[in-house]
Amino acid sequence: MTKQKMIQTIQLQEAKLYLELKQAEQQYGMHDDFTISRRSQWVSVHRLMQAMNIESDNTLPDNAKAIAIICQLVREEREAA
Repeated sequence: MTKQKMIQTIQLQEAKLYLELKQAEQQYGMHDDFTISRRSQWVSVHRLMQAMNIESDNTLPDNAKAIAIICQLVREEREAA
């Protein structure tokens, strides 16, 4: 496996975990045990990426889906206010 392929694999995993975190926040809320578990998993990979100077790939489909969830949650918060 080349260095670039390893970086891509890490980025894909980070995007997958980030989407799972945002889905959990949407379904169960920020403080649910399941959400906390998902956050812990994502943070572990994200910190590894930071230590290795690897940036998230915001062009990945899972990141786009996570951003859509974030936008939806923000809209819902604004409507509720």
